[in-house]
Amino acid sequence: MPAWGGLHRELRIVAAVGGAIVLSAVVAASALADNGPHVAAVNSGSSTLTADSCAGCHRAHTAQGPLLIARATNVELCLVCHDTAALGATTNVLDGIAAGTSRGLKGGGFANALMDTGWTGAATSRPSTSAHLMDGTTTATMWGNGAIGSGFGKAAVTLTCTDCHNPHGTGGYRILRPIPNGSGASAGIDISDDAVKTYTVASAQNRYFGELYWPVETSWGPYYDWQKEYALTQWCAQCHTRYDAVESGTGHIDSGDPTYKYRHMTRYPAGSINCGLCHPGPNGINASNPFGISGLVAHEGVCENCHVAHGSSAVMGTYSGVVAWPDTATTPNGNARSSLLRLDNRGVCVGCHDPTT
Repeated sequence: MPAWGGLHRELRIVAAVGGAIVLSAVVAASALADNGPHVAAVNSGSSTLTADSCAGCHRAHTAQGPLLIARATNVELCLVCHDTAALGATTNVLDGIAAGTSRGLKGGGFANALMDTGWTGAATSRPSTSAHLMDGTTTATMWGNGAIGSGFGKAAVTLTCTDCHNPHGTGGYRILRPIPNGSGASAGIDISDDAVKTYTVASAQNRYFGELYWPVETSWGPYYDWQKEYALTQWCAQCHTRYDAVESGTGHIDSGDPTYKYRHMTRYPAGSINCGLCHPGPNGINASNPFGISGLVAHEGVCENCHVAHGSSAVMGTYSGVVAWPDTATTPNGNARSSLLRLDNRGVCVGCHDPTT
């Protein structure tokens, strides 16, 4: 395995969504993560018996890995196309950038991330301080997995790219599996694909805070596609079950769980957009917050408002770096406690809430 595999030893929170970490065909031509060889209608055999994509990843008699894949592990096979060289794909998920550009991927990066986490107006590529597991061997805890009162979460979990993504395609967003492997979920969450696929953040400064996963829709005002954002939050919650909190006072009503007792909202009840919860009112979302962000950005407390999916280069300070893990452990600490957050020092809180009000 490449040397970067060791970083996952310290990184333990939030479910993987967003940017393009998927199996890709071993081809020279550029491919998009949920296109190219990863198309369900082609790989299912329903459209043709002569699909060319199978040979990009599989070998019938000379396979080096199980399931007849051409490399020893599915991670190695993914990285043939999606690593620093980005051979066969435009998405370099290790460095978190679109190949040949200076624009960061929406999910950040597993080894490095190009992010303006300090809100300075200039981003530099730095080693990721937290990232989702993906080497298939390092174990961690799937925090919050399971029912109320069932402990801290699922222990000794290992993950690879294909635990979250289906390399053969799903017809949905980022070829995410409806049910992530090992999550214990049963119903599954299907997220419809983008009409126009966008893999990078819109900000030229690579400011991740305030970035949306879906374009703004204007059918009933200038709001983002909150149905998709909700669906993505519920997808995350298949692994981090007790992190999902449907707003009905979740921040000040005891959930009944001894660890995840009071929880920040992640969505409103189905069919409800309760503007009055925050406008007007003390300690609510304030358009005059120090970041100057208002309107579209801070309207829902969904997971992806605060966190990236693959890896963040945010750094933590004196207080934010010693926040205990859910099991009360205090190590790893420091920058390793960045928890896939989009801003340094857990600044995402002030991004939405003016603490002086």
